[in-house]
Amino acid sequence: MSLLFTFIKIILALFAVAIAFLAGAVVMNHPPLFNAPGWSERLHVYFTTNIAAITDQPAFPELQAIDDARDAAALYAHTLRAVEKLGWEVVTRDDAQHRIEAVVTTRLWKFKDDVSIWIVAQPNGKSRLYARSKSRVGRGDLGANARHLRELIEAVTGL
Repeated sequence: MSLLFTFIKIILALFAVAIAFLAGAVVMNHPPLFNAPGWSERLHVYFTTNIAAITDQPAFPELQAIDDARDAAALYAHTLRAVEKLGWEVVTRDDAQHRIEAVVTTRLWKFKDDVSIWIVAQPNGKSRLYARSKSRVGRGDLGANARHLRELIEAVTGL
């Protein structure tokens, strides 16, 4: 009986370590857990998907497409500077189509995430920025891709 209790204690300790590791990984991504749509929905997304996107109808409000008063070429040049400032590796760039493909290497485990950015000209002479970040491995990204996109938005709007 003593051996069984020891085994159960070991299993519970391993489970606690795994939970602590996952919680720590999520916290390292600085997610706005208590913003809409709420911590439960956010954690569900962080644990079950490995992609995030800046769109017109995003999963999270902070990932709303960015409208900019500049034309597409000017916003593209500005965004390219922001990506370089973030230290992301620019893999390809298409100046004519206003597209950037970059790779972000995560800090702790050195996973590589692919980020696609595209600028769309608007009829009024302004432009809109869209982006997508996708992990190469894993089923859940623990919020890393959403963090990449929040960092991009901050860099583009803060420069």
